[in-house]
Amino acid sequence: MNLPKSKYFVFGKKQILIGAISVSFIISFLTIANHFNFFVIKKVECYTQFGNCPDTYLSKLDNLIHQPIFSSDTRKITSSLLSSFSEIDKFDIYRRIPSVLVISVRLKSPIGVVSSKVLGAKSLMIDDSGKAYLSIENSSLPALIISDPIIEGDTLPALQTAALKIITKVSLMTEKRVYGQLQNNMLNIKLGNDTEIIIDVTNSANWESSLHLLLSRSKITGNTMRKIDLRFNNPIITY
Repeated sequence: MNLPKSKYFVFGKKQILIGAISVSFIISFLTIANHFNFFVIKKVECYTQFGNCPDTYLSKLDNLIHQPIFSSDTRKITSSLLSSFSEIDKFDIYRRIPSVLVISVRLKSPIGVVSSKVLGAKSLMIDDSGKAYLSIENSSLPALIISDPIIEGDTLPALQTAALKIITKVSLMTEKRVYGQLQNNMLNIKLGNDTEIIIDVTNSANWESSLHLLLSRSKITGNTMRKIDLRFNNPIITY
């Protein structure tokens, strides 16, 4: 028994066929255009999550101009051009046909900085994994003071990374400049020039709530604490 074909079924097949032909035409056109360099990069735009990229990035990325915009090597070339900027976490590439290449850069988020006691040594930003990148001067970020200088690309020992993360958490509880030094397992943190906080980095599970309560109470009463020792179950406070 032969059933008549539905007009909707026939219409659907035609639409699929037209769509397939259109896609094939577009792919063929772009392939030919790319092969003969019909579309080349005439402008490179670059943005980070904080706004426009610095000029140092753009001066490197200008090397992409006059390259085919659909080249499969674009990402590889861009990665090479930006490889000297250790503060870059990753990037994505977008194209605005016919001639604009857009680079979207994701910068690393620092947990703080490391500063050396060595004269003339610069501070370095530290990411969440403890890796050092981007030397800076006069930073207001929470800082860990260390004895020996490090360079970009170095990774802090696990204990120092843990110490810097603690310093960063403390900085969220105050408006004062926060920095600290690690001696064995003992972390000495300074809140500006007023208060010293002592924390055992290897046993620091319950310090946050205690410190937050003490700082809040100090702000209300106006009594400045000179030292807060959080190495014990009951904090030891010196006024």
